[in-house]
Amino acid sequence: MNAEHWLYLATTEIRFPPDQKAVRRELESHLEDKKAAYLAQGRTLFEAEKAATEDMGDPEELAKELGRIHRPWWGYIWRASKVLLILAIIMTAVELWTNKDDLSRLSRPELPAGETYRTENGQERTVLERWRPTGAKRLGGYRFTSPMAWLEQTETWYYLVVCLRADTWRFWEPCSDSPWMILNNVVSDSQGAEYAWPEVRQDCGYLSCETWREPFTTWYLASLNLPGPEAVPEWVDIPIGYGGASVRVNLEREVLA
Repeated sequence: MNAEHWLYLATTEIRFPPDQKAVRRELESHLEDKKAAYLAQGRTLFEAEKAATEDMGDPEELAKELGRIHRPWWGYIWRASKVLLILAIIMTAVELWTNKDDLSRLSRPELPAGETYRTENGQERTVLERWRPTGAKRLGGYRFTSPMAWLEQTETWYYLVVCLRADTWRFWEPCSDSPWMILNNVVSDSQGAEYAWPEVRQDCGYLSCETWREPFTTWYLASLNLPGPEAVPEWVDIPIGYGGASVRVNLEREVLA
């Protein structure tokens, strides 16, 4: 049997074209090595090729084994995963470029106590204390965590700022970055105080919220206006979205539940 026909029979059961080409190249390399060895022994080209294919075994039996190993759907899944990875990289680049002016906010959770920073409108704020809650809670298919919370001071006010992070592997369906995910609700704390956006309720403490989004993550900064640094609560309950489910950030124990 000549080498070309042997290679055809040996790879005919591999249904995924890229795998078929790769396996054929590898088998062809082995055949050429064996053929070269027989030629070096003084055999004719026909004899060397015939002996090499016989050494390689029955091509039809080999084809069945290769067909079982190289399932076509594995190949297509691998190709699809590469396409998804490229799309994720492109979307990440687009998001970073679109939100390049907001990138300074991403470092805000890393502010140490005592450091002063300026808001977008130029207001100076000083971080007095900070917390790093651990734990996570799933709401609506998203994983919520609280990487950090901190107490900050302006010239006239004190704010407890709670940073919430919503993660999902579904980069095409991130959690909403609307501030109304927070502002449409009323936040409460362990001291019985409540906080709301004035358009929602006017008989509560002042609540504001900043948001921004990345392909896999949406960030929320919920700011609660406190009467003073001594009024920091043990915990705060922050409702998310429009269904009433909430996350509790326990500052005293530094956990989220």
